Amino acid sequence: MSSQSNKSRESRRDARDRLAAQREAQKSADARRERMFRIGIIAVVLVLVAGITALIAWNNRIASDFATPPSARDDGAIVVGTSGPEMALFEDFQCPACAQFEAASGETVTELAANGDAITAYYMLSFLDGNLGNDSSARAANASGCADESGKFVEYHGTVYANQPEVEGTGYTDEQLKDFAAQVGIEGDAKTEFDACVDENRYSEWVRQVGKSGRDLGITSTPTVTVDGEEIPREQYTPEGLREAVGAQ
Repeated sequence: MSSQSNKSRESRRDARDRLAAQREAQKSADARRERMFRIGIIAVVLVLVAGITALIAWNNRIASDFATPPSARDDGAIVVGTSGPEMALFEDFQCPACAQFEAASGETVTELAANGDAITAYYMLSFLDGNLGNDSSARAANASGCADESGKFVEYHGTVYANQPEVEGTGYTDEQLKDFAAQVGIEGDAKTEFDACVDENRYSEWVRQVGKSGRDLGITSTPTVTVDGEEIPREQYTPEGLREAVGAQ
């Protein structure tokens, strides 16, 4: 066999070996890319899961340094009264129907709590901020918490509604919210503290918590009134209807 034939066979064998090596290298590179792709997908999924978990934790957290008004309980409701069935009021300070309810039946609600006929739980919601494109409901709710520091929540609550703007969505300014405090008799050092509470939005997290409580309870409109957890019909949102609902004489 000639030397040239041997060289030709060796050349072909070398070419096959090189091609096989290239194919193996390509397969290894493809395998590495696939592994990296899978690792990337897993990493993205883990990040998304971590983000969703963090968001859920954020929405459900009750922080140890959570500032709440003195009369607020764990679910955020401001509680007035010590005996009788619980009458829960779900309201929004920008809600015209809530202002009408307060004008018609607010005094009765106050009397029922004062007389021991009902425990009133006020849930000051702020979902209308999203509908109206402002933050007035949340700021007014915060201010009502500030008024609770002076034991004036009920009086302040009524005054905010009595001064609700005629045009829905106009909202309240901070200066108006501070002036309402003076109207209900918050004076001196208490007024200074109230103003600071409004300026720093002290109870913003509490307001957020109240909103979560409303969503958890399935509240979709304001005002909504429940007695011991059962919603009463709107035709009962009258002084007589409320007395009947709580069994007051």
